[in-house]
Amino acid sequence: MPNVKHPQAREFYVYEFRAGRVPFYVGIGRANRDRDRIRYVQRQMERKKSGESSKWVLHTRVLAELIGRGDQVESRRTRKGLRRKEALALEKKRILRLVHSGHVLANVHYNLSHPSAAQVVQFIVRNQK
Repeated sequence: MPNVKHPQAREFYVYEFRAGRVPFYVGIGRANRDRDRIRYVQRQMERKKSGESSKWVLHTRVLAELIGRGDQVESRRTRKGLRRKEALALEKKRILRLVHSGHVLANVHYNLSHPSAAQVVQFIVRNQK
């Protein structure tokens, strides 16, 4: 995420990626970062199909797997109008709450279990029903 010119600006939000009603990634953003990530993954999938190189991290691998399966993936903004520092604190709190309640998340930060993309997808599939 680019540097913030005005750190006190209330332009940030906390979002979750969900498949069905199952959250699998928590992040912060501003503008359209959450929706842009989904479009980014779709472009990376096209690049991969055409033999071009593509860059993957855990949550983008999970998104690609779910999109490839035909699952409905959505972005849900849980809190808006935040300063960056507030958004980061709420992101951490939400990740820890979900992990402690047994969710398998595609987050790298604050996620003590460090699951693989396959483990995250398996959790989502098992809990969508």
